[in-house]
Amino acid sequence: MNGQIEQMSNIVISARKALYLNCAIDFVPREYVLSIRFLFAPKFLGLGAVEAVSVGDWFDICNR
Repeated sequence: MNGQIEQMSNIVISARKALYLNCAIDFVPREYVLSIRFLFAPKFLGLGAVEAVSVGDWFDICNR
């Protein structure tokens, strides 16, 4: 569980840095992480059900 919290914290830190610098997110998951998926609510941003399969996709969707 602590590894998951650390992973989420690193994603947030990378996202904040990218927003501050106004650039793309620079995040590389740990070597033991096979995949990261983000599921959005169906009405998020007026879109249908959206799934991001990477941190970069998630950041792009949220940064619209």
